[in-house]
Amino acid sequence: MRALTFSAKRPKAAHMRDLIDDIEAALAAGVPRTAIMEELASLGLDMSLDTFAGTLKRIRKERNKTTTAAARTSSAESELDKPKVSHDPRDLKNIFRNEPDLDALAKFAKEKKR
Repeated sequence: MRALTFSAKRPKAAHMRDLIDDIEAALAAGVPRTAIMEELASLGLDMSLDTFAGTLKRIRKERNKTTTAAARTSSAESELDKPKVSHDPRDLKNIFRNEPDLDALAKFAKEKKR
């Protein structure tokens, strides 16, 4: 874990947020919570198992909310990028009634190739 500059002015949760990536990596690697807590205590961040577990749960929940919100935002943005498709039958009638301007289409195709 990274070195922690412990400040009594900051809450324990704030210090834990700074180290959450390291804590999560250690947990994923199978390091027991008690060993992680001992390491945090050696860095100056001493807490009970209940405090550690509650703070970890809260931080995970906060991170999950921001991840979910970001996913929703990117999903909404991708919806805006999609072309609008009309499903109005009158539009189809207009398309079928009109003869295509083949000269204009050929000109458009030539410009597109460039």
